[in-house]
Amino acid sequence: MGDDSIEIHVEQIDDVTCVTLVDLEIPIAYLEMMQREIMGHLDGNDGMKIIVDFGQVLYLPTPALGAMVNIHTQTLHRGGQLCLVGLSERLTEMFHVSKLDQLFSIHADVDSAMTSMGS
Repeated sequence: MGDDSIEIHVEQIDDVTCVTLVDLEIPIAYLEMMQREIMGHLDGNDGMKIIVDFGQVLYLPTPALGAMVNIHTQTLHRGGQLCLVGLSERLTEMFHVSKLDQLFSIHADVDSAMTSMGS
């Protein structure tokens, strides 16, 4: 991870934007940057389908859940869809305990998320 950013890879797969968080840990200091980076792909793209891949993330601070809720809300307000994939057992437990697993569409991998989005 760089000193002033987090590493995010973006790939377009058909009509879906797949955002992969590459860093093993997302520090609290970078949550706003992460949110801006993901939200930047929504600008001017109403109805966008986004998959956020946490497959490489081992640690996510609790405030990141709020950031993800905000991204989810903004995506829905723009007529889009958001799926989360690749959550580790620890992250899955975080989403379950906070009951956010009932809010988010969570899938094991990109393929199953794309199927659920109709792509």
